[in-house]
Amino acid sequence: HEPNNPNSIAQNDVTAIYEDSHGALWVGTRDAGLTRIETSKSENAQYAHFRHDPNDANSLSDNNITVITESRDKPGELWVGTFRGGLHRLDERSGRFVRLKTDSKDAASLNASRIRSIHQSLANSHHLWIGSQANGLYRLDKATMTSERVLLAKAQDAPVALTEIKFVHESPRHPGILWIGDRQGGLWRFNPDVEAGKDRLMQFRFQNSQKDSLINSTVFSICEPDDGYFWVGTNAGLSRFDPSTGFFKNYDWSDGLPVA
Repeated sequence: HEPNNPNSIAQNDVTAIYEDSHGALWVGTRDAGLTRIETSKSENAQYAHFRHDPNDANSLSDNNITVITESRDKPGELWVGTFRGGLHRLDERSGRFVRLKTDSKDAASLNASRIRSIHQSLANSHHLWIGSQANGLYRLDKATMTSERVLLAKAQDAPVALTEIKFVHESPRHPGILWIGDRQGGLWRFNPDVEAGKDRLMQFRFQNSQKDSLINSTVFSICEPDDGYFWVGTNAGLSRFDPSTGFFKNYDWSDGLPVA
C-alpha cells in the first residue's frame, strides 16, 4: 500500500488473496475493503477498489474481508465473506454486490455475520458450504439464494459446537464428504448424506497418549496433493494425514519448520 496512490493495494494488512479465472488478483484487507489487480490487459497493472459505502446498498457491507472465491460453474461470479457483514455475491462485470439476507427469525437466511470459509460443493455445484465463526456450518443454494444451517451430530446426540470453521474441504476422490477444520476442535470428517453413526461424523484431534494423532487441535488450513494425503496446518506444526487409516505423521520446529 502506498498512501494517496490508487494504483496500490488498499492496505498492507492482507487477510485474503484469490486469483480468478481471468487471471485477476483479488486482495482482501482487514479494514480497507477489496482490491482487484488486473495484469493481463496491459503491461501496467490496473487497480480497482471496492469498499463499504453507506449510501450504496450494492456495496460491501463491511471492509474486513475474510475469504474470497469464485463459482466454478459461473466465471466472474465471486463470493466474498466478511468479518462483520456476512456473505456477498459479486458480479465482476457490473462491480455490484448482493448482500445475503441475515435474519435470525428466518430459517432460510444465512444467520451468520462472521464468515470464515466458502466452498462450492463438488457433489452439487448449486450448493455452497459456508463456515462461520460461532454459528456453525450452512449450505447455501445459489439458485434460490436461500440457506439452511447444517448441524454436525452423529444422530440424536447434541450437535457439535464448532468454535470457528477455518476451512471446508472436499476431496475430488470422494465428492460429498466434507473435511472441516475448527479452531479448537481439530479436524472433522462429515458426510451429510448419512443419517447416523461414525460414517456421518468423525473427529480427529490431538491426543497426548497417541503419537500418530493430530499434532494440535487448533487447525488453520488443509492441502490435498495428488498422492491422496492431506496436509493440515495447526498451531503447533504440520500434520500429514492418511484418510484411509486415520493416522497422522507430524512435523514441528525440530524437523526444520520455522518457529512462530
